[in-house]
Amino acid sequence: MAQLRTPEEIITEILKSRGIESKAEISEFLSEKPTVSGDPFLLPDMEEGTDLLYSYAAEKKQICIYGDYDVDGIMSVVLLHSFLAGLPGADPDMIKNHIPSREEEGYGLNTDALRQIHKDGAELVITVDCGSVAKTEVEYAKDLGMKVIVSDHHECAEGFEPDCIFIDPKRKSSSYPYPQISGCGVAFKIAQGITKKYYPEEREVGKLLNSMLDLVAVAAIADVVPLTGENRTFSKYGINAINKGKRTALRRLALAIGLKPGKINSHNIAFGIGPHLNAAGRMGDASIAAELFLTEDEKRMGEIIDELIKQNKNRRRAQDEAFAECVSEVEKNYKDSAFILLKPNEIHEGIAGIVAGKLKDIFMRPAAVLTETVTEDGNTALKGSARSIEGFDIISSFRAHEELFIKLGGHAMAAGFVIPEEKEDLLRQMIDDDVRSASLADPELFNDSKKHDIELSLAEASHETAVLIEKIEPCGAGNRMPMIKLTGVFPMDARRMGQDKRHLKFTASDGSEGITTHGLSCVMFGSDESDAVLPADEPPYDFIGELKVNRWNNREEAQFIIRETCS
Repeated sequence: MAQLRTPEEIITEILKSRGIESKAEISEFLSEKPTVSGDPFLLPDMEEGTDLLYSYAAEKKQICIYGDYDVDGIMSVVLLHSFLAGLPGADPDMIKNHIPSREEEGYGLNTDALRQIHKDGAELVITVDCGSVAKTEVEYAKDLGMKVIVSDHHECAEGFEPDCIFIDPKRKSSSYPYPQISGCGVAFKIAQGITKKYYPEEREVGKLLNSMLDLVAVAAIADVVPLTGENRTFSKYGINAINKGKRTALRRLALAIGLKPGKINSHNIAFGIGPHLNAAGRMGDASIAAELFLTEDEKRMGEIIDELIKQNKNRRRAQDEAFAECVSEVEKNYKDSAFILLKPNEIHEGIAGIVAGKLKDIFMRPAAVLTETVTEDGNTALKGSARSIEGFDIISSFRAHEELFIKLGGHAMAAGFVIPEEKEDLLRQMIDDDVRSASLADPELFNDSKKHDIELSLAEASHETAVLIEKIEPCGAGNRMPMIKLTGVFPMDARRMGQDKRHLKFTASDGSEGITTHGLSCVMFGSDESDAVLPADEPPYDFIGELKVNRWNNREEAQFIIRETCS
């Protein structure tokens, strides 16, 4: 009989498989108070950017923060606005915001908005979570007489980089050690740079800066940046702040959607808080989501939360209809495609990215969904939202075919673009070829993400092991919840559960007579279409799933959530 590993040995094995090997790295990764953080002044142009932004705020000149309409952009706007307005001697009325309309203005800077921003009195425009390819628009803003700072985290395209102060960890000239931070992460580093240079001894400014970490955590998780390195530091401290309930708007939103402050985790942010904030930009006006965090009027907060819940319900209904249509189209015409590119008959532009992401998850292929749009010169074109699988850099693939695009931006896992109508088939074929080439170089590229991290016996799948595995949280992109292969399972006392009785719960035994000391609570969830069932062959069985700590009525036990039955 193989020697049982201790919980500490198991967690070390999981982390080493993720490249976290030394004792110091493991200790840092599991710490409740991580210290991984980069010097903000290693970001390109940070010195000039903080000097200019601070001087305009100190001199009470009007500043406009120009964001994006997704969660990362919204949180970036809220963070920088709240920080600048809260600086000693600042005039909050001189800090303005602009978040473009997805349908009317589209992503990033646009000249009409810049013209109005200038007309309204802004002397400095700073972008957050956008602007890395806005060379033409930046020149227009400068011609109007405004100063411009671009802060972004998206990939930079050669020849399209803006000629201004340009703070982006993905610039070729950047020496920043954590290039995968979110747009809100970059905004936080700007605020950190101002604090470090101009307020090193001001305790209240330091407290103001640290109070922004909840916003950075929401942005990082919702924008699906890797939850490693500095993003892990942001997320750990940020989730802790969210659970303390200090930010009224977040606490009230969480309660309204059924979350319990004190028990909120990365999953709740990714599938609860994030989608409700995103719904504003997808289905309506993203500026109301920013207003939720900037208003002090609690009645107005309630009105906005009600509207976000309504918009999210509309988003889910539209999304489900569009997704069903797209799945049918893939199975009918594109089942063998390495890259899925679809143009549904009717789809709201705001949900195209979500549908692309769900297609990517279901078919384990990079996917993009197209909607019709009109370019600035009045021509009809196609606007696309793309989502990629781990191991395939979608923006690099698109950049290799730059000639196809009217507009392009994004990062390795997600991209947005505009192409002429007649280029649809060519884009489909070229990216399909790229994905097939990548799969030849990496035969594991299309493997299901349920591939397990470690194999455990029932005796090793203990409560102590589950408690240690929890320390790998927050989980998300780049740091998924460990998938466990549980071996030698004999199900006992199986029973149906849930309102529709589609789910199955049983106790796993090692096969000895009766329930042994290695009994483990297991749950297998059914789907909308079918009940959860055990394999037809005789036990013992092997399952792949997640080992969690189940807490109820002040009691705890290890519980195994089955995601897949091994053949």
